[in-house]
Amino acid sequence: MTSSRRLFLQTSSVAALAFLLIVSLSPSASAAVRIVRGQFAGSIEAGRPVGDVAAAGASRATTGMISYFVVASNSGALETLTLEWSVNGRVVRSQTLDVGRAPRWRTWGMHRVGRSGAVSIRVLDAAGTVLHQDTLGA
Repeated sequence: MTSSRRLFLQTSSVAALAFLLIVSLSPSASAAVRIVRGQFAGSIEAGRPVGDVAAAGASRATTGMISYFVVASNSGALETLTLEWSVNGRVVRSQTLDVGRAPRWRTWGMHRVGRSGAVSIRVLDAAGTVLHQDTLGA
């Protein structure tokens, strides 16, 4: 093999490795958003969850309404997350939430899910990747 051919192959290999490194280090949308915390709550007051899972269950028993509170960390641009609500394994609602750039962005959703059945929630990024999931028993 000639020295110019060898140099061409080495240069091509270095360029290919540099490209792969740049692509692998580039932040994707889902890498920019991370769910710090998610919780069912009885209600949301002044931007904070009121009560815990037991309070969510009590609220559901009286009104059929459940709140889900999310704390997200977003190091990138404005992102849209989706809360996907399911009852007994069937998706009953998708709700979008905007998440700005912040280390602790608070947001929430509420849904009337009825008074019986297992309620599940999935938090999805714009690409549909599941970032977080949670279940409130029947």
